[in-house]
Amino acid sequence: MTKLWGVIFLLIVGLAMWAPQRSAAQDERPTPQISGVLESFAALDAHTAWVLSEDALLLTEDGGQSWRAATPPSLQAHAHNAAALIDAQSGWTAHASPDNPGVVVFAATTDGGRHWRIETQRLLDAHDPAAFISQISLFWLDHTHGWLMLRQATSSNFDLGALFRTQNGGQSWRRVDAPGGHPVRFITPLTGWTVGGPNGSVLYRTDDGGVSWRAQPLPCPEDATNALPRYTLPSFAANGRHGFLQVIVNAESGQRQEWCATEDGGATWTRLDAAPPAAEIDYGWRLDAATNRLLRTPDNGRTWGVVLAGTERPTVTAAARTRTPNARAGSPEARTARFEGHGFDMCELGGEEDLRRWMEASPYRAVNLYIGGALRLCPNRQLDALLLESLSLQGWTFIPTWVGPQAPCTRFREKFDLDPAVAFSQGRAEAEKALESARRLGLTEADGSGTVIYYDLEAYDGQNAACVEAARAFVAGWVQRLHESNNYAGLYALACNPPIARYADLPSPPDAVWFAAWNRPSFDPNMTVWGISPACLPPTLWTQHQRIRQYTGSHLETWGGVTFEIDSNALEGIVADLSGVVQPKLTIVVETPELSPAFEESTACEDGWHRFTNVRGYPTYLAASQPLGQTIPPLTHGIWRPTLPVTGVYRVEALIAGHGAVEWPCRGVTLQPDTSRARYTVHHYGGATTTVHDQLPLDDAWLRLGSYPFVAGDEGFVYLDAAVEDHPRLVSFSAMRFILEIEGLLTEKMHLPLIAR
Repeated sequence: MTKLWGVIFLLIVGLAMWAPQRSAAQDERPTPQISGVLESFAALDAHTAWVLSEDALLLTEDGGQSWRAATPPSLQAHAHNAAALIDAQSGWTAHASPDNPGVVVFAATTDGGRHWRIETQRLLDAHDPAAFISQISLFWLDHTHGWLMLRQATSSNFDLGALFRTQNGGQSWRRVDAPGGHPVRFITPLTGWTVGGPNGSVLYRTDDGGVSWRAQPLPCPEDATNALPRYTLPSFAANGRHGFLQVIVNAESGQRQEWCATEDGGATWTRLDAAPPAAEIDYGWRLDAATNRLLRTPDNGRTWGVVLAGTERPTVTAAARTRTPNARAGSPEARTARFEGHGFDMCELGGEEDLRRWMEASPYRAVNLYIGGALRLCPNRQLDALLLESLSLQGWTFIPTWVGPQAPCTRFREKFDLDPAVAFSQGRAEAEKALESARRLGLTEADGSGTVIYYDLEAYDGQNAACVEAARAFVAGWVQRLHESNNYAGLYALACNPPIARYADLPSPPDAVWFAAWNRPSFDPNMTVWGISPACLPPTLWTQHQRIRQYTGSHLETWGGVTFEIDSNALEGIVADLSGVVQPKLTIVVETPELSPAFEESTACEDGWHRFTNVRGYPTYLAASQPLGQTIPPLTHGIWRPTLPVTGVYRVEALIAGHGAVEWPCRGVTLQPDTSRARYTVHHYGGATTTVHDQLPLDDAWLRLGSYPFVAGDEGFVYLDAAVEDHPRLVSFSAMRFILEIEGLLTEKMHLPLIAR
């Protein structure tokens, strides 16, 4: 702690005369830094904001020019901490006691953090599964009304929480209803919001202070086909009427952002065509989790200055990751590997393009797959064998997981039996269903062997001896059936509730364990699978690359410009690995289209063209759009004509290159963003198909146009023109990719005439 105060003292002195600059390029002064991760922040107005790091609470009242320490002595590094300030003088912090589940330590200040009142309260029984938490959040509306959310430690498939409310300034807390474990936000003592459901895809509203909640439908996202949206909590102006809400959609073609707005305190919402002014969201402050920096804009979002930075994000070298595959056919190892490195799990699997960006930018190389089960929350509509092939070619390994019935002493809607004999047979039955799903996804050999599947067994009362024995029997049945099919049997469970070591003395124990032991808020390159309490998991068990440690609960991470809500994992364990059985697909890329009118530098502006270099190093052309149905010849268009070596069904994808604002000097305008109504016509074997696609949210990403039959040669082509419904917008013309999915064309059925004999 002495070192921390020394760092903060230097920070205060060093920042006393520092003012935020207009842009990073203009800032020649060193960036102010504190140690650790900037976990959360809140802006009280344009000048006042607080930041909570791993072990410090800082406050500014001059727009980030100077900061002062307001850290309560009860704050603990690597604990689950939360903070909420009512104004520059009054606020609260809370943290869950790491050694005493169910106990929360509160700290309150009325003099800007110079003095704190510490109070400890037991809110949950020590053996209640809800007492084992992965995240804590705190919200205070005023000096009287506050809410505390304890998010239960679970796999990312579940969203469970315990919500507490105070109406007397924190003297007492009462548990109320909670549709999930996400933070809450209120605009009156009665009206508030939270998110829940799979992937945070449902916005919930309460009008009784959190006693009950109802789903509130929104007009955004406009289209979430084959993807689930993730809502953020609404942000309101001081009047409580004017507000915004952001929606992140992880669509098949890539991640995009949409916005909704309200003018009546959240009773009704309308979809916006563009992001609202930066100054109207958190008063122009923004926490950039990807770079661990707090930013502020002085000019409504045109430029952003760094006002505070945490420790630079650590990097991971390739040498720190190892994969040892064994392609011995007919064995449990045929499509598995012993993997050492970093992985993550998420409820709804990200799209192919977004995961490609994470492969390029993030330290993660293993991703969880929820392949099925009665309690699988997210539908994972994109998950199929073709997607796993593509992800394997990107370099991903997998943690296949089955989410079936839970322990009989829990409140889940699907539970296995308390009778150990019945539970054993139910474990076998779940393994049978999981094997069939794994076979359909191409994770196993043709005979159903060769992979690993982890059973997701959530927390339950470890003091209930009968419940523990039923769970042990269920796991024994799961393991037995997977072993009969020459597969590895894995188990996901909390490390300590009950101790995962209780499954080690089964007649045939799990081959690998994936245990939850949370002690970090986000990615830690130095995290290992070791150092767990011996009472939960002795160091002598599962020692031969048989461990995966989930060390964070649900949180947001951004890599390669893509944000996912994930849990982070350290691996020295068994994963599914298809790298030895998946071959790269035949791919033809047409880097530039045939343009009409042809691009000429001297007449480009009048012809409606703008040219720049895309991420692949080839020219990209932007066309000024024309109103659909009211075009003025010549109509600007492009044609991509591949020469295909093989007849078959090809997946067709268009590269939408990233770009900023495009100035059009000859017309004296700045062109609007990309169109959301690009009309692609694919001329294929047997005809032509026109489809409308959204180019707007894509930056250096491939837009999937569909799969179509083509014959070998150069007869097929793709056509795109600049006539769109949402004129004036830009239309992008860049590379086009043709990926062979099925060789050969389906033959037509021939109906022969009946011949009388």
